[in-house]
Amino acid sequence: MKKLKFLSWAFLAMTLSLTACSDSDEPAPDPTLEVSQSSTMIPAEGGKVTVNVNSNTDWSVSTDANWLKVVPAGGNGTAVVELTAEANESYDSRIANVTVKHEADGKFLSKNFTVQQAGKAKPTYHFDLMVSVGGTTGMGSSGVTSTLIRNLTPDEVEDANNTISFKGIGVDIQAEINSEAIIKNGYYYEAAPLSNSWYGKYIVNDNQKVQTVNKFEMGSVVFKAKQYTHAWIADNTLVFLGADKAVSNRGSNKATSNTIMWSRVKDNGNALSMEAEGVLDLTTPTKEFKEGGVTAFSTTGLATYRASDNTIIYAFVDNDLTAKTLVKGVFVAFIDPATMEVKKVIKDDRAETLSGTAYGELQQDKMFFDENGDLYIAGENYIATTNSTSSTSQYGRILRIKKDATEFDKDYLGYDQYQDGKILSMDYLGGGKIAMTMQDPVKTGLSASRDYYAGWSQNDISTYYVIYDIASGKATDLSEIPFSSGSFSDRVAVVNGKCYIASSPDTSKEQLPAIYIYDIASGKLTKGANIEAGFYINRLNVVDNLK
Repeated sequence: MKKLKFLSWAFLAMTLSLTACSDSDEPAPDPTLEVSQSSTMIPAEGGKVTVNVNSNTDWSVSTDANWLKVVPAGGNGTAVVELTAEANESYDSRIANVTVKHEADGKFLSKNFTVQQAGKAKPTYHFDLMVSVGGTTGMGSSGVTSTLIRNLTPDEVEDANNTISFKGIGVDIQAEINSEAIIKNGYYYEAAPLSNSWYGKYIVNDNQKVQTVNKFEMGSVVFKAKQYTHAWIADNTLVFLGADKAVSNRGSNKATSNTIMWSRVKDNGNALSMEAEGVLDLTTPTKEFKEGGVTAFSTTGLATYRASDNTIIYAFVDNDLTAKTLVKGVFVAFIDPATMEVKKVIKDDRAETLSGTAYGELQQDKMFFDENGDLYIAGENYIATTNSTSSTSQYGRILRIKKDATEFDKDYLGYDQYQDGKILSMDYLGGGKIAMTMQDPVKTGLSASRDYYAGWSQNDISTYYVIYDIASGKATDLSEIPFSSGSFSDRVAVVNGKCYIASSPDTSKEQLPAIYIYDIASGKLTKGANIEAGFYINRLNVVDNLK
């Protein structure tokens, strides 16, 4: 009996001993590490993606890209890793390599995956910066020895550390086309370039000669170089209006005509062709405003196309230079684009003349449609005193014609709170705001009185910029931009929520020409690129990239 009990206890002790040895000798499971994907994408504007880490041990995460933020940097077991990137400001895509690894007790595990972020979309446009040497271009300009154009990216224009050079780069257009050429869909168009008797379509690229796409001779209607206005009907029909080339000059270097000619040119891609041409009858419909009707016209006037009712709107003035006093008032004709028949003419005396009657928006925008389809027209009133020596002394007014209407909106007169500031150009920013280029020699310190001619010349430092609110009538000076020369220059470009404004300041103050950027949504103004000394900025234009 005693022997049996002893054997039982011995067997139990052996079993426990074997069990204990078995438990302590069982090896630990091998570490495992997996990731849920081998690659992932983040859009150009930035964002966050996640990757699952599946493991039974501790691990860490690292990346070779400083633009990618990884959270958490490590963990134990299964977890979700967040990968965040800010917007990619480059046009090129970029790739980050991410490594998840475990390393302990001589054991090493590693899993790699990539994060690719797309580059920002390449712009479909560029800027053409036009400068001149020897003075500014424009009506009556002299001394200009070269007119150069450079094609610039938005990044080049916006970089405040960039000084734009024209040494060894750019194209001199002066022997091919005028600075007042029309720009549309990446091409330059002109009637009578350099006083030649043809219509032309051109391409302007850096470091290349001006390329002629097509040209053809004018017909019975022959325009003066730079002295016509225009209106686009869709993207393939260009209507020119202006005085005939045979017009004589009368008075103080002023061109007057008893007829306004027109031509309608078709753009068929690589070929321009004449569709029709003729003379507008503006005398008959203006007899209700003047005995005998208007029989003397300025060289151009202003034209635009209203798509909502298929109408060309042509603004003009009575330029009867035989009269002892200036004829005051703005006329507007409503024209059928198919027949060029004048359907109606209206007049508004609240603006005594148009803002510019000789260049027809070839360099400066003076009319625009807002989101409602209402048309705004820049006009001027004369500063007439005993000291005034020229009708150039003016201050601005803005007229409105509502969508599809054929009368002036008598309930609206813009800029009527002010008796200073001649409107040189209006560029619509959207949301009821206008960027306006203004001229006033008193404001810029060139003259003690606005009624003298002094300070109103195109080479005088007498222009400045304002943001005008249509609803409130308030004009806010962009005082950070230096006063500038060039009253015939086109230095405002609006694109992609921004308004780009160029300035050619007083060189005697050792100020470089420069470009400024006004953010339309925030109203913040920042400085962009400089232009090297010795150049006058004539135009800054948004130009579509050719495909």
